[in-house]
Amino acid sequence: SLPSAGTMPSKYGEVLTFNVKMGKTDEFMADVKKITDAIKKTNWPAHFTWHALLHGGKGNVFVLVIEHSSYADFEEPAKTFVMMLTEAMGKEAAMALENHLDAITDSTESQVIKFRQDLSYIPAM
Repeated sequence: SLPSAGTMPSKYGEVLTFNVKMGKTDEFMADVKKITDAIKKTNWPAHFTWHALLHGGKGNVFVLVIEHSSYADFEEPAKTFVMMLTEAMGKEAAMALENHLDAITDSTESQVIKFRQDLSYIPAM
């Protein structure tokens, strides 16, 4: 995870849910680490947090929440995700990583959420 430095949640969150195939959790986690290392290496402009379902519901569920400050912030950066991976890892390694993620992921879902301060409890810091 690379969350923003602010104490308040971002105004919007892009929520990507990954349903990982049984027995592939360790491989998925290793791939996520490679992607996070690539983002850090290239200083790619993204703030995000990873979450894992620990109890209840479907097994092997991981959730990526990408922070967005406005609707305009949803536009893909000039350096796309694929371009960032290629820069950090080289073309063949980046393609292999993407193919591996596709192979070990059963399905994905995407949602956008909006933070509502009027409906939230924010503890004093």
